[in-house]
Amino acid sequence: MAADATYCKGHFRKGLAMHAQKKYAQALPCLGAARDLEPKNKQILDAIKFAEMKLAQARAAENRA
Repeated sequence: MAADATYCKGHFRKGLAMHAQKKYAQALPCLGAARDLEPKNKQILDAIKFAEMKLAQARAAENRA
């Protein structure tokens, strides 16, 4: 059975799961897809901001190493 591309909650949950695994670059497209479906959802917008911040921190740490 294929996933429903219009199911916002599925994209959001997948993004959160990727974020929990510290896979921020993979989380952002999922969260972006959720945002595209529900552009006014504050939880989604906050999750995107947080993932972007964590990705920037991770990249900065890699550059220092």
